[in-house]
Amino acid sequence: MSRQGYDSYIAFAQESTWGTKVVAGMDFMEFLNENVNKTIEEKIVMGLNKSRIRTKRVLGAKIVAGDVNWEVNPEDGIGDILKSVLPTEAFTDDGVGNGGQHVFTPGNTLPVGLTAQICRGGLAYDHFGGRAVGLQMNAAAGELLQATASLSFKDEEDGTPQSPSYDTQPPLVYHTGTIEIDDAAAEIISFNINIQTGLKADRRKLGSDLILQQQPGPYTVTGQIVTYFADNSLVDKFRNGTKAKIEVELTGNLIGTTLRKIKVTVPVAFFNGETPKTAGMDEIQLTLPFVAIKDGTGTPDELVEIALFNSKRAAY
Repeated sequence: MSRQGYDSYIAFAQESTWGTKVVAGMDFMEFLNENVNKTIEEKIVMGLNKSRIRTKRVLGAKIVAGDVNWEVNPEDGIGDILKSVLPTEAFTDDGVGNGGQHVFTPGNTLPVGLTAQICRGGLAYDHFGGRAVGLQMNAAAGELLQATASLSFKDEEDGTPQSPSYDTQPPLVYHTGTIEIDDAAAEIISFNINIQTGLKADRRKLGSDLILQQQPGPYTVTGQIVTYFADNSLVDKFRNGTKAKIEVELTGNLIGTTLRKIKVTVPVAFFNGETPKTAGMDEIQLTLPFVAIKDGTGTPDELVEIALFNSKRAAY
């Protein structure tokens, strides 16, 4: 009998020591698709042997990496991913029955590590020594918030299937939030942000076919908004190279006095791209790519900040 996709799950856990897997108390996450896999380079021996036939091969380096795509629920594994992307976490406990606030910002020190157990059609695989290479989040009018995490791991091995447990909360949807540019409400059609951690994820040494522990590189934060073209206010920011503050907040249900939500803040963004064009008789739309810049001498959160409000009453 062939394996079926519906008999699959993904779960995450924070490691206490990089590369030492943790499969207890995992955060399960409903997902759309994943392509995390283990590949082993094949080395064909090229030496001449008085023949037209190659006769020897050896296995080379192992690479364990891939993407996970899902519709974001504040109660799923999003916190584990955010901790790996933006490792500086400020946590506030809102009290019994009220959940907690987790504010993630960039940091020069990486989190310890991430274990992901991926069950494919009833067969489990443990991926350990993981860290996020990047995270992309997309919201569009009428759609659910989607995210794609690009992950790198030390290794993979067979695991023991678990009984997944999912929170009853639904994913976040576009119309339950607000979008502001420079603290003023904006009529945005779609928004996306792409955070690349600059992770050095293919560090090797003699005597091992596995990667060394990943190391931090420079962050790159880019994105794009598509909005209705009402006046030149945003066009002028693009033409004049004027910075803008972008805030996107999508909300879910209450837990006690805490409103489940995710809030993405880009304190200093510079728009680029092109001025609007007339494409026909319909409304003119303005597409504005942006790049985040750390402006001034403040703390690293000037680049990007993502706040997560959920029922977890402890730091990730």
